[in-house]
Amino acid sequence: MDPASRPITPPRPVDYRWALDANGRPVPVELAQRHGLYTCPLCGGRMIPRQGTQLQYHYGHQRETGCPPEAVHHAMIRRWIALHLRDALAARQAIPLRWKCPLCGQTHTADLLGGVARIEEGYPFGSLGIDVALLDEGGHLKGAITVERGVARSPLQTGTHARPTGILNDGRLFLISVPNSFAPAVDSPSEWLSQTVIQSGPCPNWTRASAHIVRQPETVRAVLLEMINNPPGRFAAAVETVDGLHDMARMGDWLVWLPPDRWRAIIGGTLNNLAPDVQVILQHWPETGGGIVALYYVIIGPSRAVGVRRYRAGEDSTPHLGRAYQRRGATALDVARELVML
Repeated sequence: MDPASRPITPPRPVDYRWALDANGRPVPVELAQRHGLYTCPLCGGRMIPRQGTQLQYHYGHQRETGCPPEAVHHAMIRRWIALHLRDALAARQAIPLRWKCPLCGQTHTADLLGGVARIEEGYPFGSLGIDVALLDEGGHLKGAITVERGVARSPLQTGTHARPTGILNDGRLFLISVPNSFAPAVDSPSEWLSQTVIQSGPCPNWTRASAHIVRQPETVRAVLLEMINNPPGRFAAAVETVDGLHDMARMGDWLVWLPPDRWRAIIGGTLNNLAPDVQVILQHWPETGGGIVALYYVIIGPSRAVGVRRYRAGEDSTPHLGRAYQRRGATALDVARELVML
């Protein structure tokens, strides 16, 4: 056969670039000793560094177990970060961070390890858990670091407050996400943290005002129902910036924190896209006696609003929305008022 006509064999994909050494520390294959002892973080099986001349360096299982390369990579990143943070904590090394706060819009600085007593890997929390958790002496969560698993999410799910772990920013925690492309090649915290995304951190403005803000799920639901207990049994309110704090809704004497992702976590509902920049989250709560409480969260560009209405048993609860959202300059509050027929 003419060599030029031979089919080209694609290069073998490099599955495993990291393994654990005898001390449980991640070692990149480029630094592996040819006869060293290395194991897989998932199955615990022996991994052999393959450092030949034909293929890019990689590890291989001594006995193939089918461990997904993506899961092995995820476990290595998690272990690497946890170990380096533990080292910094043991050395009493401060890790200063700077970020723009999604709650107040200001730029804050703080020590990532301030008040932290221990670092936990694979901390149980919600459906997915937290890859690396920072805890104080009482075991309370001070920060959460999540390694992305490469699952695409909608903008609403990945907004400034949403987290893969289900953690919602309450102005007290560091929430940091790590892309699955993370390459832990340096030991300096400031350098490897530059590859991460600081979603949020402790907000001093929020801490000072938090005593006056309704944010607990059961209290938020109670306030919404209280607002429709008196005639006319419906209301609408803008979700806006109040005293420098974002996503606040004034409801009577209450100031309620309602970013979109928190609304969905507390109230639930389905997302309806009416136009490229117009979204309505609709939820119905059935009541004893056959009545229904309809709840709406409206997003039009940068403006947001909520509306709630109680329908009596037998009353048509189908939302009637005209063309308010198509009017020039229409706001989310305009649409919310139309939905509850104010």
